[in-house]
Amino acid sequence: MAMIWNVGSLSDTRDQHHSEIAHLEAMMRANRSILEAQISKYSEQLERLVESDVVVKRLTAENETLIMAIQTLEEGIREDEEEEEELEEERASTTNLRKAKSRECLEAVQEALLTGTPFEAAAN
Repeated sequence: MAMIWNVGSLSDTRDQHHSEIAHLEAMMRANRSILEAQISKYSEQLERLVESDVVVKRLTAENETLIMAIQTLEEGIREDEEEEEELEEERASTTNLRKAKSRECLEAVQEALLTGTPFEAAAN
């Protein structure tokens, strides 16, 4: 039995096949172009994110350093305030002692003047 080929149909099928291949290749090139653009975009975003991460880490470290410095300053201020309070208490105590001694001395001088007795200043 002999087979009869339809030449026109075979040629049309081949042309359609080549056309479909060309169309698929064009679609693949377009998809590849889109994919490359997306890869480029995401690579740039990744670079920016990495740079941002580095900046955030640096700022966090600086922040921790500043917090420790502030805490040290606050502690120093508290210590200075406590020392100032102690010094103020000492000054007030010394002032009160001087006033008391001055009053005693004044009273002794007044007594000596009123009674006519000689006045002897205390050595202290």
